[in-house]
Amino acid sequence: MVITDMYPKIERDQVYKCLGYQPGTEPSSSTQAKIDKYLKRTTQIITPKVIYTGRSIKAVEGNRVHLDDHQPLLNSHKISQTLKRSKKIIFFITTLGKKIDNEIRKLMHQGRMSDAYILDTVGSVAAEQLTKTFQEQFGKSMCPQGMRTTLRFSPGYCDWNIKEQEKIFSVLDSSSIEVHLTPKYMMVPRKSVSGIFGIEHGESASKKPFNPCDHCTMKHCSMRRES
Repeated sequence: MVITDMYPKIERDQVYKCLGYQPGTEPSSSTQAKIDKYLKRTTQIITPKVIYTGRSIKAVEGNRVHLDDHQPLLNSHKISQTLKRSKKIIFFITTLGKKIDNEIRKLMHQGRMSDAYILDTVGSVAAEQLTKTFQEQFGKSMCPQGMRTTLRFSPGYCDWNIKEQEKIFSVLDSSSIEVHLTPKYMMVPRKSVSGIFGIEHGESASKKPFNPCDHCTMKHCSMRRES
């Protein structure tokens, strides 16, 4: 299924954080003006799209998640632990479109590196927020049925190999949202996110969701998710 009417709310605090500002601190007035400029500009040039599909989980054995017949096998200890109470998995790709990539490149070619960096950061925040909004809305639609979503994962994070990106693209028609995968498993347009999350229901949905970060020793990891 393709969604074309979902727009991310870009949080200014997240932009500050991604630019390296500590909580309680703010950028200079000139930098703030650029941030405001590119917050507005981003909303004008992005064309958010989401594609997703569901697959049944056949079994979870060790570090492997087996899906229904003729579907890819997922290899990750943390994902297998996260999905062990799920019966279904959602594959998704979200994207902001190619215009923001083009504008970032244009700024770089003009030598406006500060502007390019800020727009790139705002775009990254917007792409993540689009993905978060998609999962939250999907989760809300599951609540009346006594279901909930697990944490989501993207290839290249935790212990999920970036090469498994191919498996997500193998079950989704990414051309319908104009996203393609390079030989090095990077997505084009760049402001795109791919990943998976599971769906728990019944008694499983009432238990504390599994969070691999609770068992990780990297306490200061920038991708750390609190329970």
